Amino acid sequence: MWIHEFTVRGRGAFPLEMLRHDCCFPKSTEDADKIDDSIRNYVFVENGMLNHVLLEDISVDLIRYTKLKRRGDQMVTIDRWTSLGWRVLLHATRPSREV
Repeated sequence: MWIHEFTVRGRGAFPLEMLRHDCCFPKSTEDADKIDDSIRNYVFVENGMLNHVLLEDISVDLIRYTKLKRRGDQMVTIDRWTSLGWRVLLHATRPSREV
């Protein structure tokens, strides 16, 4: 098994669909809390659209496991993150200690 870690940075409600799309999850409880807070900091306006009230960028560390070793940028859909207003800052790939 291989562990692929990466950090995303953005503003507003975290794009939850990206967890499914890139088969990843928050690295820590703190990262999960950042995601939760980013979503809670949205409010509805009259026309049913979400209005952003969170003005600061946040960084969230994410992780995914794979059976194959590939470069981190092959595991993360950088263009898709970018299209949603989030940047992928860094990647790391290492073997899992579990056998």
